[in-house]
Amino acid sequence: MLLNARKHFRQRRRRVPPVVLDGAGSGLWFDGWKGRAPPVGRYAVRCRQREVAPAGTWLPSQGWRRIGLIDAAEVSGGSRDGRGNIRRAPAWAA
Repeated sequence: MLLNARKHFRQRRRRVPPVVLDGAGSGLWFDGWKGRAPPVGRYAVRCRQREVAPAGTWLPSQGWRRIGLIDAAEVSGGSRDGRGNIRRAPAWAA
């Protein structure tokens, strides 16, 4: 699950979450970030062994890329404002 911690942070604290990789998510091994990969969070360790299996079918391995790469500043689950714009973390939260 990508960016799931950001979703829960926003739900609990009612503010935009920082842009960091969740140590419990699969973002450490994800290669589809728009721009550079986000920095690792408090419990994320980049050098640990891969804990997720690579995608085995076309859609999760490459088909999704037709829509576009993932912006780490997005917040999953209702991340759009009332005008349909994607909510992004402010520069100071990066």
